[in-house]
Amino acid sequence: MTRKLLSAFAVLFLATFLSSSVRAGDFGLDPSFAPTFAFPDHDVDNSIGDIFVQTDGKVMVGGTFTAVNGEPVLYLARLNSDGTRDTTFNAALQSTAVGQVRTVVQLPDGKYFITGRFQIGFTFPYYLRLNPDGSIDNTFAGATAGSKIEPLPDGRFMVCGSRLINNETHWISHRLTADGTPDPSFRITSATGSCLDLAVQTDGKVIISASFQNPNNSYQERVQRFNSDGTRDMSFSGHNFDSIARKIKLLPNGKVMVAYDFSSGQNNYSKIFRLNSDGSLDREFATCGVNSSTTTAFLPLDDGSVMMSGCSKWSTGPVYQFSKTRTDGSIQPDLDNISVTGNIKEIESAGNGKYYVYGLFSQINGVSRARIARLQPYTAPIKAKFDFDGDGRSDISVFRPSDRYWYINQSTAGGFFFPWGLSTDKPFASDYDNDGKYDPGMVRASTWYLLTSSTGYGYDHFQLGLEQGKPMGGDFDGDNKHDWAMRRSNLSGANWLVTLNAQRGFSYATESIPGEAEEDLPVVGDFDGDGRDEIGSFSRGNWKTRDYAPGAPTSDFRWGLVGDIPTPGDYDGDGITDFAIYRPSRGEWWINQSRDGVFAATFGLDGDIPVPADYDGDGKTDIAIFRNGEWWQFLSATGTFSAQQWGLPGDIPIPAQ
Repeated sequence: MTRKLLSAFAVLFLATFLSSSVRAGDFGLDPSFAPTFAFPDHDVDNSIGDIFVQTDGKVMVGGTFTAVNGEPVLYLARLNSDGTRDTTFNAALQSTAVGQVRTVVQLPDGKYFITGRFQIGFTFPYYLRLNPDGSIDNTFAGATAGSKIEPLPDGRFMVCGSRLINNETHWISHRLTADGTPDPSFRITSATGSCLDLAVQTDGKVIISASFQNPNNSYQERVQRFNSDGTRDMSFSGHNFDSIARKIKLLPNGKVMVAYDFSSGQNNYSKIFRLNSDGSLDREFATCGVNSSTTTAFLPLDDGSVMMSGCSKWSTGPVYQFSKTRTDGSIQPDLDNISVTGNIKEIESAGNGKYYVYGLFSQINGVSRARIARLQPYTAPIKAKFDFDGDGRSDISVFRPSDRYWYINQSTAGGFFFPWGLSTDKPFASDYDNDGKYDPGMVRASTWYLLTSSTGYGYDHFQLGLEQGKPMGGDFDGDNKHDWAMRRSNLSGANWLVTLNAQRGFSYATESIPGEAEEDLPVVGDFDGDGRDEIGSFSRGNWKTRDYAPGAPTSDFRWGLVGDIPTPGDYDGDGITDFAIYRPSRGEWWINQSRDGVFAATFGLDGDIPVPADYDGDGKTDIAIFRNGEWWQFLSATGTFSAQQWGLPGDIPIPAQ
């Protein structure tokens, strides 16, 4: 193989393939943090109300609970980083029918400020300041009512809530002095409405979300900014939505994130919006929808992305209980597979890339978690395609129609061969029993025949699809398990039959790609990087891809020319399938990497069969071709070539697309 094997493109090719591999990861439960809580039976809103993550890794937790890890504890507890209770902290709170802690913060002097509903002796304060050991700081006047408080650098406190004075004055927001007494220099008063959230800027100005109204009962802007003396800052437009702004958070660049609840006239959805520093709508940020039946929770990160719960990728698609957006509000697809029984109320950073989630849920990913859990990055083991021995590397393999044998050269377990199928069968392979090893299979007419590695290559078969269908495989529902698919012809052109979990009792989904024709080449891959493979087609350089879910939109992409062969794969190791083609007329590869950009290489001759796969197990697809029983590969892990004989002319290479 000397002609046109490697051209001047190789310099770019080598530099690209030798870069480090970064795999997209998901999140899972941190098993080292599993506290339990007990709640009173009569309270329908039994939840964790707020947490505060201390710099030493301990966590203050407030809510309606009456026990922690089986021990009696009322409403407030300090947990160690392993979920055990810090017994050096004991809040002096009394049992009451309406007892709860809504918010908790730690002050610079080590004391704590909490809001909620309490009973202390014969009084019922809404705010308390506690000493570091949980005893009550009696130097603080705690009779003010409200829902949220924000400590100020000078020792004062900004309050989101109301207070009744002489049975007359209703405050939307006010300020307290360091000893808890009202500061008369800042009060926002309204005859109706209430404060829902507030945030204090570094310059002392306060942004408040409230449901207050004008005298004619028309809604004012739901988000307003006030100067430090309580006068309204008219330079802040407060983008006006006819809806409730429940949460606001400041971003490091001065912009503001707001969660609005829309009425049924606007699809019963909550939405997260980003406002510019002047209050105008930042139209560069278009987040996903948040279903109104879920609790809106979001945590802006320093890089401009947002951790979020209740996010919906499209109007008819699934709601992701834990996801991450890019800086423009679109879903970053490596975080979207957390399953929550109940609602996440808030998300807080735990440091080291971990996050606390808390609220009203009882389980996460099927594991019991009482209202609070810690999530940590989780990267699923890399499953190389066409890996028959489960060592994470694709294996060289062929089916020989002339003798009806499979010949598999396993990278670790060695070569073996066996008779399987008829010369007219369509060979395929995928990990259909989900044991980490690929299984050989044949499609004959509409019947699928399998040899499953988990059963010692026991025989199984089932009926699916039509005789003229093409077997395909992928993980279409994002559960890290292989599913079956068949692209078949129909009267209108072509459609796809997708089954989930590839096991008995699977569910069917029959979907079409608009504009797909029978002669188009079917492709499968995770082209949008959401952890789920999409169905797709290639024709004359035009790619069409879409999720299998009913109503999912179709994406179009232009890459290639007439006569090209699609060779999709994850060539840069970022977990996203790249659009790639092999051009037989010139022996060229053109790959549009999702992370590392475009590169091209000449590797092969006209008539060669492209067989891209991860032969070296580094998480990147390797360029490779099959020629009459010869295998030529460029291994991205080492930047070296590999050539070996495995097969004969007329064999069908299993890794061929």
